[in-house]
Amino acid sequence: MKHTILTGLLVFSSIASAQTYKIIDLGQLIPVGINVEGEVAGNLNGDAAIWTSHGGARELGRLSGGTFSHAAGINDLGAVAGTADGPGIVSDASESVSCDDLTQPFLWTPGRGFATAPSIPLVFPFGPSCDQADYANGVNLLDQVVGSNMDFATYKYGFLWGKSGVSLFTGFFQTNANAINDFGLVAGQISAVSLLNDWSHASFWKNGAVTDLGTLPANASNWSACSGATSMNDLDQIVGWSGTVVSGSFPCDELRNMTVPVHAFIWQAGTGLKDLGTLPGDTSSVAQKVNLLGVVVGSSGNTVIADPQNQYSILVTGHPFMWSKATGMRNLNSLISPSSGWTLNTAVDINVWGQVVGSGTLHGETHGYLLTPSVLLRY
Repeated sequence: MKHTILTGLLVFSSIASAQTYKIIDLGQLIPVGINVEGEVAGNLNGDAAIWTSHGGARELGRLSGGTFSHAAGINDLGAVAGTADGPGIVSDASESVSCDDLTQPFLWTPGRGFATAPSIPLVFPFGPSCDQADYANGVNLLDQVVGSNMDFATYKYGFLWGKSGVSLFTGFFQTNANAINDFGLVAGQISAVSLLNDWSHASFWKNGAVTDLGTLPANASNWSACSGATSMNDLDQIVGWSGTVVSGSFPCDELRNMTVPVHAFIWQAGTGLKDLGTLPGDTSSVAQKVNLLGVVVGSSGNTVIADPQNQYSILVTGHPFMWSKATGMRNLNSLISPSSGWTLNTAVDINVWGQVVGSGTLHGETHGYLLTPSVLLRY
């Protein structure tokens, strides 16, 4: 199936530069992901939700006794991963603690509804165990979920939750898992120095082994620049963000303080990190997602902030972009009708057909949107 899709998309790419897009209003839904079927995961009225073309948006609900649920991603079978509160268990080799209100990852599937891990590894060795909080960031076709736990002093580890339970990405001072592809490649961040909030390098894990992707200034050995990986496709192309120059003692802080520019990148084996630059007039950019054809979406602008949903990721506010090798970086607002009434503000995901989701402003209100190419081929 992947090879069939890729062959068709290579034909489709020859006309991509001439594409225009129609826009669908998703209402108050704030999208976080889109799958191959055009199903959109997002958040609505404080709960995780899913939108389909035939059913519109519907909230998925919460765990029993919980107060919130928050979607993080969706796979091609319609399974939604996210974070919610409710009863749960944390444990290590010596103890197991039942919690009435544990912030934990969930996996919602159309047939089974909500599921949570039977036990979450205890990473905080002192204090109330139920204060531990674990957040999901992504899910793949095998229903494997990745994420990270809340920072407790020096204890901050990415995790992988699958059929065999939850395992942690240890071996570094701190780690963070942001995304996983359908072959189990995990992209995220590591720090061999101290806190990810201060020192971070983009990384990926494959078959248990970690690779440090370094930074755009090519200084992986001395940690004087900051980077992070946000997404990858099934061809092992990885995207993310990186500082563009060697900086001072706390390079990640300097990105958030906007004293050092941050640029979107795409990485692949053999060529390393490629700087995607920015839209004209902007100083910074961040890549959010990459599809099977290597088309990237993200944001370009002049304001850099910490991602409120992912403590150690960077966001740029300004203009959503689409980047491809053939066209370079384009402002998504230039690809829709100027009479649409929309101003697109973010682009958070893109599927194999080139459909893009994000948030924008319509008649002065924030709405979710779905962009669909004028030529949408199916194979």
